[in-house]
Amino acid sequence: MTCGTGWSGLPRVHPGDQQRGSHPRGVVGALTSKAAYRGPLRQDGQVSNDSDGETVTLRATSFESMALQRPLAFLPPLASRSSNPEGFEFYWRLLQYVFELPDPSGFPPLLASPAPDEARSIGRYCSAAQELAESALISSSAEFAVHVTRRPDGTFDEEVESRFYPSKEITRGFSVLFRQFYSDDDQAASFQAMQRILRRLNDTLKDDDHEDRLKYLKAWGRAQGRLRGYSVKVLVRKQLSDNGRWTMDYGLWTMEKVPGEDGIPPERLIKMYNYGDLIHWGKEAEATEAVSLWQADPFLGPYQQLNFLEAVTGLAHIYMGFSLLIRAARGESVGQ
Repeated sequence: MTCGTGWSGLPRVHPGDQQRGSHPRGVVGALTSKAAYRGPLRQDGQVSNDSDGETVTLRATSFESMALQRPLAFLPPLASRSSNPEGFEFYWRLLQYVFELPDPSGFPPLLASPAPDEARSIGRYCSAAQELAESALISSSAEFAVHVTRRPDGTFDEEVESRFYPSKEITRGFSVLFRQFYSDDDQAASFQAMQRILRRLNDTLKDDDHEDRLKYLKAWGRAQGRLRGYSVKVLVRKQLSDNGRWTMDYGLWTMEKVPGEDGIPPERLIKMYNYGDLIHWGKEAEATEAVSLWQADPFLGPYQQLNFLEAVTGLAHIYMGFSLLIRAARGESVGQ
């Protein structure tokens, strides 16, 4: 697709292009052009010409769709509580491709008893994870399209179409619940707090399963850390490139980074939306100004909101999966 990347990591759609992004089922692109097509094309892409020989139509799936061919190592955690279990499966195919996480239900039980306040935090985490799985935002879809057409005089019209985005009310409610898991301070029921509790109990036991438990905790901790730096789709693209399944060299030009790699990191983007719009509006002037500018722009508004949704959704699936690990640690029979 003839799509470049500017200094901010935002795609620039060139004349004649139509670009589509979607959440949470993936990305499908369609390009209609009065000019020649000059970008890279996946083998499963389709190109056709109309009768006048001037219009080229391209339909292709996104690069990260190659990761969807990987079989699931375990069922998507808490998918049965969602109205869109297919969306859970989509994200877990991507997550497992990148991280190869161990099945959370296989975590060896911890026989040590947590302190009363720790037990309350554990219970809160697991119940809140079920609420997260039932959230309308996790089960929703979002899409935007940019249509660029050429007028007879050689100038261009641009139209941005966005639809299926969750409402501001749903997004705000989700963000408040999500923040409990995401917080990196001493929040009593955060992901980091659960890691500290389980590691402490594991160190107390020092039994034959000590090292296995530590490997589990490190793997899930690394996944959460990396998803704060890049969205799961960017990580899939980087993995595909590292595995030689996606070339960065197209002869006349070479990509130095995969699309989205030099965009705003999820950790920063989440903070900007939380402090610039959703929860603590006005607490950070820079965030408030940036989000206001995005929302005033017909392209940047839906584009950055889509990035935000993908960032929080990838992390949310890690947090929900970790709740099954916690239940396994408590000796519970872990279902969905």
